[in-house]
Amino acid sequence: MYLRECINYFIVSIICLTLSSCATQPKVDSDPFDLTMKIGDSAVADGSYNIAIPVYRRATQIAPKNSAPYAALGKCYLAQGDYEQARVIFIEALQRDQHNINALRGLAKTDLLLNNLSWSATYIQRVLEKQHRDAEALNMLGVLLDLNGEHERAQSCYLTGLRETNVANKLTLYNDYAISLALNGNYDKALEVLTKAQSTTSNPKILYNIKLIKTVRGKILTAESEEQEETLRRHLADKLLPLKNYSRAGKTVAIGLSNKYCQ
Repeated sequence: MYLRECINYFIVSIICLTLSSCATQPKVDSDPFDLTMKIGDSAVADGSYNIAIPVYRRATQIAPKNSAPYAALGKCYLAQGDYEQARVIFIEALQRDQHNINALRGLAKTDLLLNNLSWSATYIQRVLEKQHRDAEALNMLGVLLDLNGEHERAQSCYLTGLRETNVANKLTLYNDYAISLALNGNYDKALEVLTKAQSTTSNPKILYNIKLIKTVRGKILTAESEEQEETLRRHLADKLLPLKNYSRAGKTVAIGLSNKYCQ
């Protein structure tokens, strides 16, 4: 692991030195900023966020007023689970361009994961105002509604997102839709949705959720009391929902958004 980090650092250093020399030349075949962003994007596509981060930081130095490298940098920190740092970077992106859709989406997701549900609802609203059928925003809206116990409204949002064509994160939408169904007690339908999603690609998270829902469904069917059933449902919610000890917030905004954008 240490050797790989050293190699990565060496590669990034060479890239940055090359880009620095390019930036001083009056005429080049490729724009230094575009080249830097392409290198960062390639690293992200490979899952090499440790390489992408310093490359995107170099891009912010080349074009300090451009919001794109900040939004890309924020997504790297988000992917690594550094939510606080991701939030800071996304805000820097919006300071340069308040309409940057990637930064708005990033803040919506980051605040959702940080349990800042009211802020998350606000950023989801800003995304949907710009792109009424943004599948990622609809997905996050569904999760926010599920966290607030509004499962049927949440399911409407997931289904609206799934009706959109060319959705990159359909697997996530199917998974979250199934979770919502299970949270609402519709275990058979949840398993049907997950099994259909699993038939297209093998995904460890979906396999885990299928096993979990089957196990809890079986225990609920043989539960000896309502109290035992409720305990099992709470256990299922704790395992399936993305947050622990979350505060129910943003509910009013989320319901209003579901009425407007989820059909």
